[in-house]
Amino acid sequence: VIVDFLEGDAALREAYASMDVFLHASRIGESFGMVLAESLICGTPVITLSTPVKDNSQIEVVGHEEGGIVAANVTGMVEAMHRMEDPQLRQRFATRGATRVIAQFGPDALLPKAIEIAQLCTQGLTRDELRQRVLAIPDLCAVASTREIHHLMRQCLGSYPLGTPALLQLV
Repeated sequence: VIVDFLEGDAALREAYASMDVFLHASRIGESFGMVLAESLICGTPVITLSTPVKDNSQIEVVGHEEGGIVAANVTGMVEAMHRMEDPQLRQRFATRGATRVIAQFGPDALLPKAIEIAQLCTQGLTRDELRQRVLAIPDLCAVASTREIHHLMRQCLGSYPLGTPALLQLV
């Protein structure tokens, strides 16, 4: 079914609610992954393809075995589809995923940080002072280490292509 346009929140919720699972694959990943967050908030678990050398918010937004399954390759996606045949698993991921998205990316989580950053921007700080003060905001993720990225990647279903770790080092 091709849907050209959905107007309004009710139509969007109805579309996501009509799905058992939201299957997502993108060659270049997602810089944030709004469709993933929307799906989870609407109660639809996600199967998504991880894209670690491009934008890869899907691994953060969905969370492997939190809001669904993050696959490293097409074989992993197929296995994830088989796993998602279990309605109890789908329900558990839908519930966890909605809770996760709201807790990490909802207004209560983000607005206080955004306001603090906006206030810092009005203080006439030098670029270095502003950077230091922003990086000092508690629970603000500004840097992800290679170790953290590899940890997240190891949790995904399936194996990444052979050159992926080398490309990550270059990126």
